[in-house]
Formats: sequence, structure tokens, C-alpha cells
Amino acid sequence: MAKLLRLHVLIFTIYKGGIPFKGLRAGILRQNQILSINADNLQSLSKKSIGPKRLEIVFLWILLAVNCLVATAQSFPVQVIPQVSPPPPIFFSQYANASTANGPLRLQIILNDLEINNREIRLKAYFQGNGISFQSNDVIIGSRPLFLEGGVPLVLTNEELAPYFRFENITGISPTVYGQVIPEGAYQFCYEVYDVLTGNRLSQKSCAVSVIFQNEPPFLISPRNRTFIAENNPQNIIFQWTPRSINVSNVEYELSMVEIWDNQIDPQAAFLSSPPVFQTSTTATTYVYGPSDPLLLSGKNYAWRIQAKAKQGAEEIGLFKNQGYSEIFYFSFAGSCDLPIGISHKVKGSSNTNIFWDDFTTDIPEYTIRYRQKSNQGGGNEWFLNRTTTNQTTLWDLKPGTTYEYQLKKKCVVTGSEWSTVQQFTTFLADNETSVYQCGITPNFSLTNKEPLPKLSTGESFIAGDFPINVLEVSGSNGRFTGKGYVTIPYLNSIKVGVEFTNVSINTDKHMSEGAVNTVYDPNLASILDVDEVVDTVTDVYDAVADLGASVDDILKNVFGDDDENEENAPRIESEDIEDKPINPTGDNIADLDTNGNNRYAHVDTTSGDSGNTSNTTSGPNNNDNEGVNLNSSPSLESVTTTNEKVVIEFNGTAYNNNDVITVPYDKDNSHYAFLLKNYPKDDSLNWQVLYLGSDYTSKHVTNEPKYDNLGIDMKKVYSLDIVANYNDQKIKVTIKRELEDFNLVDIYAKPEDSPRRIAKTGKKLYLKGSATSLTKANRKLDFSVNISPNLSTGDISVQDIIWYYEKPNSQYNLGQNYGDKDIHISLTEQDKTYWVKAKAGNPESMEKAIEVVWFDTNRSTYNFLPPNVNALLSDTFKEIENNFDLMGKYIPIAGMKFKLDPIKTEGLKYNEEDPNSRLYKQYEQGSVKGGISAELKKIQITHPVLKILSEVGIADIGLYVKIKAAIVAKGGVERFKYIEHTEFENNNPFLEIGPSGCIEAGVEAKLLVARDLVDFDVRGFAMGCLAGKIKYGFLSKKLEGELYIPPVVLGGKVKIETKGTLEYELIDWKSTISISDKIELGKIEKQF
Repeated sequence: MAKLLRLHVLIFTIYKGGIPFKGLRAGILRQNQILSINADNLQSLSKKSIGPKRLEIVFLWILLAVNCLVATAQSFPVQVIPQVSPPPPIFFSQYANASTANGPLRLQIILNDLEINNREIRLKAYFQGNGISFQSNDVIIGSRPLFLEGGVPLVLTNEELAPYFRFENITGISPTVYGQVIPEGAYQFCYEVYDVLTGNRLSQKSCAVSVIFQNEPPFLISPRNRTFIAENNPQNIIFQWTPRSINVSNVEYELSMVEIWDNQIDPQAAFLSSPPVFQTSTTATTYVYGPSDPLLLSGKNYAWRIQAKAKQGAEEIGLFKNQGYSEIFYFSFAGSCDLPIGISHKVKGSSNTNIFWDDFTTDIPEYTIRYRQKSNQGGGNEWFLNRTTTNQTTLWDLKPGTTYEYQLKKKCVVTGSEWSTVQQFTTFLADNETSVYQCGITPNFSLTNKEPLPKLSTGESFIAGDFPINVLEVSGSNGRFTGKGYVTIPYLNSIKVGVEFTNVSINTDKHMSEGAVNTVYDPNLASILDVDEVVDTVTDVYDAVADLGASVDDILKNVFGDDDENEENAPRIESEDIEDKPINPTGDNIADLDTNGNNRYAHVDTTSGDSGNTSNTTSGPNNNDNEGVNLNSSPSLESVTTTNEKVVIEFNGTAYNNNDVITVPYDKDNSHYAFLLKNYPKDDSLNWQVLYLGSDYTSKHVTNEPKYDNLGIDMKKVYSLDIVANYNDQKIKVTIKRELEDFNLVDIYAKPEDSPRRIAKTGKKLYLKGSATSLTKANRKLDFSVNISPNLSTGDISVQDIIWYYEKPNSQYNLGQNYGDKDIHISLTEQDKTYWVKAKAGNPESMEKAIEVVWFDTNRSTYNFLPPNVNALLSDTFKEIENNFDLMGKYIPIAGMKFKLDPIKTEGLKYNEEDPNSRLYKQYEQGSVKGGISAELKKIQITHPVLKILSEVGIADIGLYVKIKAAIVAKGGVERFKYIEHTEFENNNPFLEIGPSGCIEAGVEAKLLVARDLVDFDVRGFAMGCLAGKIKYGFLSKKLEGELYIPPVVLGGKVKIETKGTLEYELIDWKSTISISDKIELGKIEKQF
């Protein structure tokens, strides 16, 4: 309305002739929407006479024009239209790349005033959203000048806009944030236009909103991780993956495959450090590796990975997490791994049996023996495993008089054989003489070498029964020996137990052929040479049982020892009561496809009974074969022959009618079943059909021509099939179902890969030591395993019945590649201090259990071992003693007296360390205190002048002597630890002792100097007094107490005279001491702190 009024006033005044039009136009600055009248306008106005009426018109026009200008103060002559083309890049650097032809940014600038030409402008860009906000500088390095023409749009693309997003041209963002991935969320790209000449803003701040999103990399499907692919000729391997991108449609996938040369290192690390042996790109989600591709080597492991690349035109744009890289899967490619031959056994006693076999392969494979007690109730007991790389092994700790069954399995370089046929043996009864292994060691009566051993020395060993006896003392010869030694018992951490043997017979093979070796009984355990190790072993077992419910060795053997990780899971079992939508037990928003690309969650509605069957039929690989087969049509499926015998389908000798359901136990080792059609007219045409989820899968599952009365099928990777026999217009159908065995989740266990005895179970915390510095983060590989009842192998468990995932604060991650596995291996980084690894398992009812993984700091620090008041008292006391010694040396100087002061030094150290035998860590405290003061005067002689003359003339050396050696010493310390989650310290025996020591000895001695070559003459007498006592601080009682005293003074003498030379004769050799006083108490101390 204001513009219309202004235009009306302008036209009216021009029409009346009051203001010249040309002069008025020159005074209006359109760019800024400000009306001004310059000097030329005033001059043109002054040339005319303005009457009162004309003056009213001018005044009215000015008033209305000013009002209109105020009303249009926020109206700008330039219009800005920003655009952001999806999908937007996820890095700021991609917006700053001017070389990108298909950039996402586009900006259109329009000058609405048609009369302005070639007006230079500058642009200001803004970016804001999710806590990130920055703007371009006023001066843009690398940008080109921008000019506007009235009515002509100026279009800017990524090439012109890129400089406005370079880091050197923006403010408000740090280099760290600029270099990282833009967080997901909605963001605004805004622009403003400014006049270069005046600096005024010419446009509103216009924004375009775009949502930045990071797509997930592909999910690998086939070949599955850690699987075995049989060697075929020609080679034909299908690589398949599932895309997980949302906001991008043009995706190219790069398949890379690496050969793993070193089977000992992690395949993830091997893939990243090796060049690919094959690499190709495709836009499909499947690649068939065929004969034209490089030939894979037998007996090798191969790892593969997919990289998704988002394309915009011919250019690649980064829109995927992890640069589009998927996880790394690996598989083994090899021929068959044949079982050894000649598998046999030999029972060695009541508790052990030898298993041996022949294998002529040039490789060094690993053999696994699984054995268990034979059950007469049907359904076997739990298997135990024994592994070796030789052609024999010994099974220990068996029960006497018990029948066991066992099987052998061979593991080649990358593959493994099937289990051998079951064989069995029975151990001897305990009272059988050949199996008595109690206190004595009974010899092997089958020894044929009776030749006696001539000699047996200390340090040698001989064999008694199955045990080597190490000889410590021995006597005897010619095959008969008596002595002592020790035997190492492997069942108790290889401890050494003392033994004795008497008159045993040993042959030249160093085997005991007669006699007995007996362990030495001692109630103080002195016969156990390393009793500390035994106590530690028993203590470790006790602690493990208290925390885990079983010993560590039992858990390692029975839970982590299952060798079925590479087995393929049983097929997914769909629920029969699905109504409207598929069930996805994993919770992941992904399609779960079987090996043929068909959705395993396809809906099936089945009704059993004699009246018919309805089925919602979905498309299958052979759907066209369904012509002429309508399960809903008449006549009834109750077909009767002319002989009034009902047509039936026979399975395992049992006849089944139409719509009957045959239920068989699931067996991963057997998926083949046979059917026979009986009582149908022999002249009628016959054909069989196999339906899976309502679709025809005959060609996939039949194993013979489906036109005869007998039919063979293979149910590998499926659990339920419909078998239909069509003859003329009649048909009969039965359903065969394979049912998995029920199991329950008992517990979940975890252990570090590099410290297998640190085991944690359900509900417990596994503590891991963190990095010593804040610059790095610790990383540990952990093994997790579930204990289920009964203990089924992985091949007998559906992939949906064991679900793994882990949580950290505010986030949860599914471990989809490990679904169905009893054992998983993951790496955890000290990114967060706490993780929860969980397993949800069971059939038909599932249960969830979890283990918490906690990173702890070493917290290495120093501390004062002594209480401050005790430390102060100790330091002051020794300082006073030092001053007294200095004073004594000043006033009573004694030549040769040496004083030595060791200042009291108190040290303490605290730190945390993993306990190698439990899930916990130890909080160590180590402290020590040492120091003191000592005085020493070496022996000095004091001779009377008269006696000195005797020494000078060489007659005799007679004089007094004195020597002093005394000290006051403080010593103490502690080295204790406390388990986290415990309240009491172990080895908690700190001590602090202060005690004097040393003696003062004085006496007289005489030596004859004449004829010293002929006579040894030594006569002396002495008196000696010592210092003793102890002052001790009790850390629990906080009390310092003790006493100092002088033990009884001793008076002694010595006389020794003997001749030398040709005639040696001892005339006298006498010495004796006598106490001449009682204990002299110097004082007691008792101070409570």
C-alpha cells in the first residue's frame, strides 16, 4: 500500500508539473531504497515559482514519500535462493572442493531493479545446526568477483561457492571439528549479499535446510565367517551381501579378497597388511567367483571385504560410515581331510587308557579325541576332549570298571574331518593288581628284561610303573638298590613328593622289575618338596570354585574346550503361529535371506486335518512347475483306489495319510529321507512335488527322478517340507518336520585371550588393566562362551537361538555375525570404562545373561608406609643418637673410632595389577623402612712400657686390647594386597623393629717371639659385654613397646702351646668361657599412639 501511495503522489505531482521528472530520478538512490534530492534538483526547483497550492502538493508528496520509505525499510532489492541437492556430503572438505562437478550446493541471486547494471557485490555464507556454527570471512581467498545485472539471475555452483567453505576463509569452528565427520542431523546453509561500494546489505539472510546422514556399510551374507568351502572343479563361489544405504541410490561395490599366508595371526590384521589377490567392482549385491577368476589354492584361508562407494554421476562421494568398508570375513578353501586309519586303544589300568592310530600324511595335523562314559539310558553323557599332534594320547582320570566310548577327529591345515565311528573300552577294576596306584607304586609285571643294572648314581632316574623316580640318595649295586628320591605327580600341578625304595630290582632299561616305591608320610608335609606350590594350587582351585562354581580347568575344558566353532548352524525355525508379519528375533532392521535369496520370514498358514489344506503360495525358484497343482481344489485329497485300499505315503515303514505330519529329530549329519507311494493305480501317471513355504522346490531337494513311486529328498538347510504325490487327478500330501532339541542357557563365561585362567561368569565383573598413559587406549581380545544344558554342538543350534550383543553407556551393538555361535571372540577398547556383553539363548524359551567388563587404572602412586607420628618419633630419636655420638667424639676422642649414620628412609608404593588366576585385580601396597647408626673400633692394643721392651727385643708380645662394634638399626616393611571386591588384605603382616646390636670386648694376650719357628705360643684372656633387645611397633594395636638389655657378661680365656718342625706335639690347647653377671636391663619402652 505504501508503494502505491508513493507512486500515486509521484504521478500526481508530475502531472501537475510541480517537479521535473528527470531531476527527481537523478536524486533517488535505488540501490539503498533511500530518496534524496541533490543540488541539481533544488536548482531546478528554484527556477520555478512555487505558489501556495503548489507548495502544499510538494509538502504532501514529501510527507507521504518519507512514510513509504519507513514502511519499506526491510525490503531488499536482491533476492537469494539457496539449494542443497541430496544426498549432502558428510565432510566439510567436500563442500570446499571446487573440482567436484556434481556438488550439492547451488545459489541463485536476482537483482529486482531492472535499471541497475554491472553492480559488484560480495557474498557471505553461514552454516549452522547441531551445535556447529560458522560463517565466511568478509575477504574470501580464492573467490572470483561477483557482478549483478538488473533482472538477470546470477547462478553460483559448487565451483564458485567452494572458497566460502574453506577453513582459511571461515570463522567459528576449530580445526578438529572441521576435519571430523559432520554429525548426523538437520543443518542450514544460509547466504547474504552485500554491496561492495557501500558495504550495505542488499538481501535477506536466506537459508536452505538439508539433513546429513551417514549410511551403514554393507552386511556380509555369504560365504559366512569362519566357514569351510569345499574345493570344486570348476570353482564356483557365490559372494553375497546386503546393502544398508538409505539416502543414496547409485552405489558401487568393490569386492576385495586376500590370501592369508600365516594362519597364526588374526585374519583381520592379515587382511589389512596383505595385498589383494582379487579385486573387482560391481553395482549388484552378488558376485559369482568362477573359472575365469584367479584360481584359489587348496588348503589356504582367504579373507574378503566389501567397500560401498556412493556415486553422483561419475564421481564418488563419501556418504558411508567407516569409508564404506564392511567387516572382514574369512573362509577356508581346501579338499577333504581324511580320517586316520587303524584307530585302536589299550587299557593301562583303572584310570587311564592309551589311544593310538596310523596317519601317513606329510602334514602335522591336530587330533581331537572326545570320550565319555557310556550311558545305558539312551542319550549320551557329556563329552570330554583331548588334543594332541602325535599319533597317540593317554586318557587320564577315568573311573575304575567303567565303559567309555570315544571318537577321533582330525584337523588339517584349514579344514577338519568328520568324527570317526564310536569305539569303546572298559577300564580295570580297582582291586585288579595291574591297576593299583595308591600309596605304593606297583611295578609293571609285563617286563621281560631281567638283566640287572650294574650301577645307579645320585641324580639319575628309573621308571616305577608309569612314574619316573628321581634318585637323591642310593646304595647298592648289581640290580639291587636302596635309597630315597622324589616323584613328580602331574595331577597336582606337577608337585614333587618324597619317596623311599628298599632292595628294589632295576634292569638295564632302568625299569623297576621287582619291589615297591613308597611315598613318605609326614604330618608336617615335609615329604612334599614344594609344599608352597601345593598350597597355592589348592588355594587357587578353592577360590575358583567359590567364585565360578567349578574349577578353572573344568571350565576351560568343558565350556571353552568345545571344538565345534566352525560348524554351520541348524536352519532358522519359523514359528507356526505367525499371523500378520515376519518375526525378526535379532531386532535388526535387515532382511534375513536363505542361501537362495528367499526371505526366511515368508508367511505360511497351515491347517492340518483330513478335510484339506490351504497355503499362501509365494514365488519360488520353480514356481512355473505349479501348473496343474492346486492344493485347494477338488476332489478331496482322500484318494481311494478301485480296490478300496487307501493311497498312503510310507516313511520308515509307517504309512501316513493325507495331511499327516511326520516329525523327526534334527540331525546335522543326516538330511536325507526316503518316501514310498503305495496303493495307487499302477497305470496312472505319477509325479512328485516338494514344496517349501508353499513354493515348488522340487528340483532343489529331490535326489532322484520324481516320477517313480519312491522319492528321495535332501533337507539340508531347511526344517520343514511338504511332500505331494500327483497321480492322474488325485494327490496326497504329507509334511515332514525336523525338530531341534530343546536346551537352556545355564551361564555365560568370559576370559581374556592372553590370560585364559582369568574367567568370569554370569553376573560377575571381569576386570581389565587399562593403559598406563592417557595418550593411548588399551585393547584386549576376549573370548566369550555359553554353557547350555544339554551341551549341544553349534551344528545342532539354530542361528536364532543364541543372540550376542554388547552394551556400553547410552548405546547397544548387536553382534549379528556371531548369532548362533556358542563361542565368540571380540576386541574391546578402553574407550569406555564399562561394557556389558550379553547372550540371549535357549529353545524354545530364551533367557538373557550378561557379564560386565570393567577397565581399571593401575593408579601407581607413593605413600608413607609408617604413620606420621611414628615416623616423626623415629626420626627424632635417631637424630638425638647422632648428636650424642658427635658429642662423645668431641669430648672423648678415640683414635680409629668410626661412626656411620644411615638416615631413616621410609618408602611406600601403591598400584593395581591383574590377578592371573581370577577375574579380579589386586590392590598392592608395598612399604619399607630402613636406617640406623653404627660405631666400630677395630682391635687396638695397649702395652705397658716395660712390656713393650720385651716386644722390642723379640722375647714376647704381651699387652691389653679392646675392640668395639655396635649399632642401632630400624627395619620394617610390608608387601600386602587386597582383591577388588574384598575387604581384607592378604599377607597383611607389616612390621617395624628397632634394636641395638654389637659388643665391647677387652682383654690381654701374649705371644712368644723367641723360637717362634719351633713353638706356637698363644695365651689370652678377655671379657665381653653386648647390647641386645628389640622395640617393636604394632600396626594393629598402634603401640610401640619393647626393651633394651645387656646379656650376661662373659669372661673367657685361651691357652694353646704346641711344637713345630720335625717333632710336632701339642702341649696344651685350652679355652673356656664363664658368665660373671646376670642379664642387665637397660630399660623398657611402652608408648600408645
